Amino acid sequence: MSVETALTTAFMVIVSVVGTGGNSLVILAILHKRRLRNIPNFFIFDLAVCDLLTVALAVPLRLVEGFQPGSIPCSIVIAVTILFDGLSRINIIFISIDRLIAVKFPFAYNTYMTNTTAAILIITGWVVMTVFAILPFLAWV
Repeated sequence: MSVETALTTAFMVIVSVVGTGGNSLVILAILHKRRLRNIPNFFIFDLAVCDLLTVALAVPLRLVEGFQPGSIPCSIVIAVTILFDGLSRINIIFISIDRLIAVKFPFAYNTYMTNTTAAILIITGWVVMTVFAILPFLAWV
């Protein structure tokens, strides 16, 4: 094993461990403290879930694929990576939109951003990224 491979692997393991711990704490805090359950934190919660799944599933799958080629089909590793990385990016967009509405239209914020709106956005993000993630299995790409 080269020094570069060892350093990359060590970095990925550290990111997985720290990311798993940090995102788990965010999830637990929002679940535990009732006053943290508000619309902006719904998006933060979903981002933490997606990031937790990225560091707990996608990163280890990449490591296994790198050290034992063929043990896990490449298409599965790619699909998992696309799904959770894409969801993280979409959640960041949703957070940005939520904050834009809160700053630009503070008096109309509660009209635009309701629990239903947040749920629809989050579910739409999951559906869209799931479709993108399974496209390689359907041979449409």
